[in-house]
Amino acid sequence: MKTKTRMDTIEPNRFRARRAAACLLALALLLAGGAEAQTSSKLVDNTGQTPDVARSLDSDFAQAFTTGSHHAGYRLTSVDISFSAITEQPDYSVTIRLDSGGSPAAGGSVLTNPTSLVQGLNRFTVLGNGDYLSADTTYWVVLNASGLGDANIHFTSSGSETGKSGWSVADLAYSREYESTGSWSGLALGDALK
Repeated sequence: MKTKTRMDTIEPNRFRARRAAACLLALALLLAGGAEAQTSSKLVDNTGQTPDVARSLDSDFAQAFTTGSHHAGYRLTSVDISFSAITEQPDYSVTIRLDSGGSPAAGGSVLTNPTSLVQGLNRFTVLGNGDYLSADTTYWVVLNASGLGDANIHFTSSGSETGKSGWSVADLAYSREYESTGSWSGLALGDALK
């Protein structure tokens, strides 16, 4: 699974330097705040990394990321996820969830799916003005399969990425059985969503 991130900033960002491990996706963000001018820039991107494996969307997958330190926080407007192959459209949803003890919390904000998945990048959008994300907080992007189709997503063991300092993405994706509400476990090979 490939992902690419864009962020609209309201003022020049002063992010703490933090080593970003393996990146998961592209997040389009707006800094939350008042009357400051907004500009657009890429936040985090690992789409240039070599995929190590493609996994079928017959499980739920989750990838943690931690926001930067901007005092006003951020507004998530979209997430781009790349699929390696689509043979039959699956039933699924993409949500942004808070961290709960090292795993995704229940619930979360549901993103709007593209009309149909295609091979390559697919954009999942947040309705309205976006979803507020607090500074220095861990969140999860969760790809929840609710009905089997035939779609594959890429994973990578590379920790390389490009983007803004102060943001990090965990180097290990989590999974659980599809249609499960059970616990999450790290992928055995240590791959991150791409």
